[in-house]
Amino acid sequence: MINITENFLIKNIFTEYDELLTKNINTDPLGFQIVWTYFGQKIFHNKTTSIALDIRSYNINLFNHYIIYQIIQENKNLSFKKLITNEISLKEKIEKTLIILENLLTWSWFSTRDDWTEEYKSGLLGTYKALSIWESEQTYLINFSERDFNKIEILKNQRSLGVSGRYKGPFRAMGFFKEYEESSYKGSSELFENEIKELIESQNSPLKNLYKEVISFLQQAQELKVIEIGKNNILVNRYVESFRNPKYITLHTKHFWKKYLGLNQDEASIVYKHIDLDKKEQNTKQIFTKALEESFDNKLFQDINQIEPQLTYINLLFDYLIVKAENKINELNNDYILPLENFEWNNLSINANTSVYLRVEELKKIKDYKTLLEYHKIVMNKRSQMPWIELKNDEILKTNIAKNIASNKSEELLFKGLNNDWLNDYYIYSIRNIKRGLEI
Repeated sequence: MINITENFLIKNIFTEYDELLTKNINTDPLGFQIVWTYFGQKIFHNKTTSIALDIRSYNINLFNHYIIYQIIQENKNLSFKKLITNEISLKEKIEKTLIILENLLTWSWFSTRDDWTEEYKSGLLGTYKALSIWESEQTYLINFSERDFNKIEILKNQRSLGVSGRYKGPFRAMGFFKEYEESSYKGSSELFENEIKELIESQNSPLKNLYKEVISFLQQAQELKVIEIGKNNILVNRYVESFRNPKYITLHTKHFWKKYLGLNQDEASIVYKHIDLDKKEQNTKQIFTKALEESFDNKLFQDINQIEPQLTYINLLFDYLIVKAENKINELNNDYILPLENFEWNNLSINANTSVYLRVEELKKIKDYKTLLEYHKIVMNKRSQMPWIELKNDEILKTNIAKNIASNKSEELLFKGLNNDWLNDYYIYSIRNIKRGLEI
């Protein structure tokens, strides 16, 4: 079965999925991502994505944005005017500061990496690149006046692929800010001044000492502009104390995240409850089957349990076509296309004239192998890409990719009809990882 869910470049989408943004990426050949992300985000309300799945990173990003809030409010004698004197936009100043804060954690890992187990290191971004960038370095030189983002980033395109970039969509959905603007942060001042402040500054907070050191660091940066941080530095030690073992901080923040991730309410709470961390083989189909059994009249669960077996089956047919490349289309087993006649696409809770609605309208036209190939060609043409497989002389199947990209078990699985394990995960993988981080 072709796996179309693991390409992180197209998962970092914070609004409705737009496949035109992915036209240079050769993935998702049947255009299913627009469908399953629509239903998945109706459950989780855009508070997670396929790359926003690490609860420690949620905590890191929360801490960093609380620091940004302090600077915007000009608390502790801080201000962006004094911290970054370049004539760049406030948005760029916020992005630059977030990158530096992320890099401070990475430098703290690098400086003490022999004391980090693989479990503690897991999920921490930038560690691989840090080994090559800082291989022979004894200090981390931080220049707040540097205008070129490429010179301060550890990760390539860190603004998008670092912690702040990956978690920006979920944080917007949770109401911490809407944009990197002064009014946006100040509009959430009640949240920052109460719940988040309590999490970070209270006497029992595992972040309180780190918070004090970061504020002190930024106050120095306003005066010096360029600062060197050594390996045996109190700021490094505070970062390690706060974030090396994710359990300590998560015990402190778990109720906050369950609330703001919406895991205690509506469909999300039902799905969350049925994720069994002790069952490693538990799959998405089993979870949504249980969710529907508990809430049999829930339209969202009905829709997902209706549409996903059909998407999975169509994907198996597509695999089968690739495996059978160089054969004539009239030599294929027509028994496999019989279930298509009974597919039900109507009555789904999708708003008319949206991109996902239009995609489902296209899916309705798949009735046999030829219409499946026509559908695939339409999807790929919209991306200005060549179809993976097409008919030559209206007769012979011809592939434009390696045949081994498809599962050679497609025929075996097609015999099972609609009873296969599902192709798409509806963010279950992300929520399972989040639950693993929270339920400690």
